[in-house]
Amino acid sequence: MKLFETPKILTDGAEEIIDILMEGTIEKENVRFEIGKKLFQLEEKLHQKKRHLYKIITEEILRQLPNQQGISPASLSEMKRFYKAKAYFLTNLDERNS
Repeated sequence: MKLFETPKILTDGAEEIIDILMEGTIEKENVRFEIGKKLFQLEEKLHQKKRHLYKIITEEILRQLPNQQGISPASLSEMKRFYKAKAYFLTNLDERNS
């Protein structure tokens, strides 16, 4: 998966929402509920995907940290905080651009 491509979750979800509208079998009052339910499910799937991506990026960045010998615990802790923040930034980039 490329970091900045549109997730398949979104395209599939959009198709499902269009299907709900095109079906015409759902009463008018329930259409809003059904679409809201679908959007909530999509949001949950995206959050799960983001958490997974954050974990992968964080593990990779921390794995690439320099040899920890000779680095004070405070410096190492600061480096880990910085790289975790960087991973968080990368996984939430799409929200800032929308």
